Amino acid sequence: MTTTRFEFDEVGTAATGGRLLGSYLAEILDTFTTRRLTQAGVAEGSRCLVIGADAGSIAGWLADRAGSDGEVVVADTDPSHVPAYPGVTALRHDPATDPLVEDDFDLVYVRSVMACLPGRRGLLARLATALSPGGVIVLDELEAGFGPGILYAPDPDAHRLFARYQQALDTVLRRAGIHPWSYPTHRVMREAGLVGVDTECWSRSWRGGEPGCLLPRALAAQLFDDLTEAGIARPDLAAFRGILLDSRLVVRGCPVVSTIGRKPATATDGWFAAVPVGAPAAAGTSPAAAGSVAGVSPVPDRLSRCASPSRGSPIFGRIGPHPSRP
Repeated sequence: MTTTRFEFDEVGTAATGGRLLGSYLAEILDTFTTRRLTQAGVAEGSRCLVIGADAGSIAGWLADRAGSDGEVVVADTDPSHVPAYPGVTALRHDPATDPLVEDDFDLVYVRSVMACLPGRRGLLARLATALSPGGVIVLDELEAGFGPGILYAPDPDAHRLFARYQQALDTVLRRAGIHPWSYPTHRVMREAGLVGVDTECWSRSWRGGEPGCLLPRALAAQLFDDLTEAGIARPDLAAFRGILLDSRLVVRGCPVVSTIGRKPATATDGWFAAVPVGAPAAAGTSPAAAGSVAGVSPVPDRLSRCASPSRGSPIFGRIGPHPSRP
C-alpha cells in the first residue's frame, strides 16, 4: 500500500502511523481484553506469548499478573514500540514467515493479526501445539467488514460518507489479501484439538473525537491514496475524517470477536470444560459433545503450572535462544 503526503502530515511516518493505530486500538479494546484474559486465567508464574503488540499495554498487564516467576514474550514485526517492562521480552518476529518452535506457554494472546496472514489456520494449529497442557489461547479479531455504524449524526450526509468509506475500505482490504477471520476461529480452534472453546462478540458506542472514531480517522489517513483509488472521492474522504471529530456524532464501533480455547490438561480432558461449574458430568458425555454452552466454564480459573527457569529452549526457530536464558 502506498504512503502519501497526507499520511505524513496527519500521522507522521508509516511506522509512527502504525503506533498511533495501535494506541487507539489499545484504548478501545484493553478493558474488554483484560476481562477475557481474566476469564482465561493468568496465574503467578505463567509463561505468556503475545502476538501483535499494539501499544504493549496487554504485555505489561500480563507481566503484572504472572509476577517475577513468570514471563511474557512479545512477538511483533516491529517490537521497537513495546515499552520496557519488567518480565517482558520483545522479539522481532513475522508470524507469516518465521516458524514457531514448540514450547510450553500457559497463555497465548493474539490481537488483530490473523486476518492479515496467509496460512492462518496452520499458524493457529502451531500455536495450539505450543501450549502447555491446560494452556489457553485468547484470540481477538476486529470484524472490520461491519465498520463503524452511525447511531446519531448531526450531518445528514454522514450516512453517505460512511457508506462510501466502508465500500472503499472493503476493496482495499480485499486487494491486500486481508479477509475477515473472526467467526471461523471457533471452528478452527476445535479442529486444532482445543476444548471448552468460547466466543464472545463485543462492541460499544463512541462519540466523535473518542478512540472509536479516531481509529478509523487515522486509518483513513494512512490509507488515503489506496482508498481514493478504490473509489471514494478525496473531498468525501476528507469530509469523513472531519465528521469523526464532531462530538455530536455517535457511532457503534467495529465489533471485536474474542475466542478462547484450552489445550486438554490430560488425554481424557476433552469434555471437562463443557460441564457447568459445580455440576456433575452427564453419563456418556464425550469429547464430541464439548462446546460453548450457557453456564460453561470454558477454561480453568487459574493456570496451575508455573514457569521454570530451566525451560530455556528456543521460542522462535529463526530467532534462537531466549535472551534471558543461557
